[in-house]
Amino acid sequence: MRIADETIEQIRQQADIVELIGSYVELKQAGKQYKARCPFHQEKTPSFFVTPETGTYKCFGCGVSGDVFRFVMDMEHLPFLDAVRFLAERYHIPIESADPEEARRRTLRARDDQINAAAAKFFYHNLLKSKRAQSYLMGRGLKGKSVNEFYLGYADGSGSSLLRHMTQQGFATEDLLRLGLIARSNRGSGFYDKFRDRLIFPIVSLQDRIIGFGGRSIGDKNPKYLNSPDSEVFHKGEHLYHLNAARKLSKRERLILVEGYMDVVSLDYHGVHEAVASLGTSLTEKQAALIKRYAPKVYICYDGDGAGIRAARRAIAILEAVDITPKLVVLPDGKDPDDVARQEGAEAFYGYLDQAMDPLDFELRLLKAGYDLETPAGRLDFLPSAIDFLAAIPQATKRAVMAQEVAQLAGVTPESIESDLAQKRAAREAAQAKAPAASPSYASPTFAPPEESFEEDETEPFDGDPWEPFDIEFPETGIQVERKLAVERYRLERELVRFLWADAAWEESLGELADSFIADPGLQEALLTIRRLRQAGLPPQEELLGSVHLSPEARESLSAVQSEGEAPEGEMVQSLEFRVRNFMLRERRQQIEREIRESATSEASRREALFQELMDVERRLRAGRGGL
Repeated sequence: MRIADETIEQIRQQADIVELIGSYVELKQAGKQYKARCPFHQEKTPSFFVTPETGTYKCFGCGVSGDVFRFVMDMEHLPFLDAVRFLAERYHIPIESADPEEARRRTLRARDDQINAAAAKFFYHNLLKSKRAQSYLMGRGLKGKSVNEFYLGYADGSGSSLLRHMTQQGFATEDLLRLGLIARSNRGSGFYDKFRDRLIFPIVSLQDRIIGFGGRSIGDKNPKYLNSPDSEVFHKGEHLYHLNAARKLSKRERLILVEGYMDVVSLDYHGVHEAVASLGTSLTEKQAALIKRYAPKVYICYDGDGAGIRAARRAIAILEAVDITPKLVVLPDGKDPDDVARQEGAEAFYGYLDQAMDPLDFELRLLKAGYDLETPAGRLDFLPSAIDFLAAIPQATKRAVMAQEVAQLAGVTPESIESDLAQKRAAREAAQAKAPAASPSYASPTFAPPEESFEEDETEPFDGDPWEPFDIEFPETGIQVERKLAVERYRLERELVRFLWADAAWEESLGELADSFIADPGLQEALLTIRRLRQAGLPPQEELLGSVHLSPEARESLSAVQSEGEAPEGEMVQSLEFRVRNFMLRERRQQIEREIRESATSEASRREALFQELMDVERRLRAGRGGL
């Protein structure tokens, strides 16, 4: 659509250049001009001057200059016509068009803006009156500051309060239905509120207009998050939550991409202001392009659970498609950004950002966690997978850097792996030539999660007390007691791994005990891999363990470990430690009794020593506390 010269000139005259630039940088008056630190280059002494009389600006440090259009084009990375539209919307100047369809759409957008603004105001006042919503926010560590800055609201559970309010304001039900604020009843021709008993997050465009809503259930209602549908003014895949505010930060050097609205609000409340989130969908290329427009650095900080790690890997691929190499922030113990902000604060969160990894570094850490690189055999097993990993990296410079890392880990020179790497690259290129649609990324096939996730084996469900041995009746013969002990050992070994898998904090009390007690080779390997992941700064979530090299025995052993459910606590850990130590004494007693039965009567000294040890074991068992 061509915009008339008269309209462009009207925008130039009505746009307040001091107000516009002042919304991006802090301006101070200097005579008839205003000065600031230049937003286009780093400087300590202000050399950027705005002259309202001529409607222009100039930096005497880097030489940039222009008018309101040039400023918006450079700051927002927009072409000229989009900059004109941006300013027209900001200063409420209509853009006339001869196209009737364009005029219809403009009228529709204006009506949608009014409806969304009225709905947001209604939700906001609801929150100010709702003790239930306020209690929920206080439980999440948030106060009025966040309510006002994010214009948070509350949709009550009545089912029709918004509908009544909006129709009383004169808005048509057809428009409310189209914007997803209400839904049609299945029982007749009536309508009901789409958002019910939910905390409401208004979604604001880059032009600071409310274009949609996200609603988080504060009760048991599913789904947990509900979002506005796409409309004339709102397309989920083209916007980012809080980008309208984060892009205005004067010292913005990066954006932090998180998963949810609450992560953004909680981080902002605790002092981390540059977080943005996608809107209930996986990251899209249009959202990635927005990120690229507004920040030179991008940090992905999704939840530390398996779903968050999968989403982060997808986001990495999307960002790399628009020439962004993001940093990956891996939070410990499956936490999410909201957890860290509330429990540890902004300083700790920024500490995790300082430890952020390049995607290739993340994948290499994951790869090496599957091998014992302290032994020659482990390094020999590691090298073929590492060559596959290197061969899948398309950029030669990155491949060379990672080859040095691989060589150091394997204890070889980079030159020694060049021949194998060249052969593998040639084979990959030949395969790609035959199947060009494959478009593989740098990640090795090794990292693909297995088709079968290791869930708890349901073929033999255990519905007894999880803290007691299996209640199985055995005749108290030597063989039957050993069978009973074997079943109990099976259970205890897996309980130890489950506890150590759930929380690294239990290593101090259970780590050495597990190393001396666990005899199952598969469990030994699984526990070692869990520890290697933690040493590499990666949480041992099922998603990552599914991507690590493990023997079939170790993967089968992990499948029998209960990895979900109630998190172990102090008393549970103490109980498990007692049961393991008590079991070790009973197992040793059984072994001594067998040795006594099998020893020859002529071995008097040996039998005497066994009887003495048996008496000591019995004494320790009677003393309780696992013989401690």
